[in-house]
Amino acid sequence: MKCETDFLDRSLKSQMKEANRINAEYVIVIGDEELKSNSVMLKKMSDGSEVKVTDTDNLENYLK
Repeated sequence: MKCETDFLDRSLKSQMKEANRINAEYVIVIGDEELKSNSVMLKKMSDGSEVKVTDTDNLENYLK
């Protein structure tokens, strides 16, 4: 499994385009709301579905 992070301060839209370009299976979004609630948003790129993951210790289970 491979993980990439954007350090270029690009917009979320640009980051999603890049994820599509590199054929990412999933994107994990961590924004202000996610930080406040200790959660992440997991987006499946193939169908655009999203799920809020509150148990980040078990994030791996969502990716299987």
